[in-house]
Amino acid sequence: MTKAEALANFKSETCACGNGKALLYSFCRCCYSRLSRSQQTALWRKIDMGYQEDHMTALATLRRLGRVKEAA
Repeated sequence: MTKAEALANFKSETCACGNGKALLYSFCRCCYSRLSRSQQTALWRKIDMGYQEDHMTALATLRRLGRVKEAA
């Protein structure tokens, strides 16, 4: 995930699962709640300080749980 992609995600009102989400949040409430506490905490890192990698790890978790399709 590039810095531009991370910023676009923050500006989006659509979660990777297709549900609506709040601006400046990584995921919708339902997806976020399915992540481990450590993954939730990691998503509050700043861009360029590990956020992109943490976001990709969270996406992989959500794919494994069936919340997000492979293309997202």
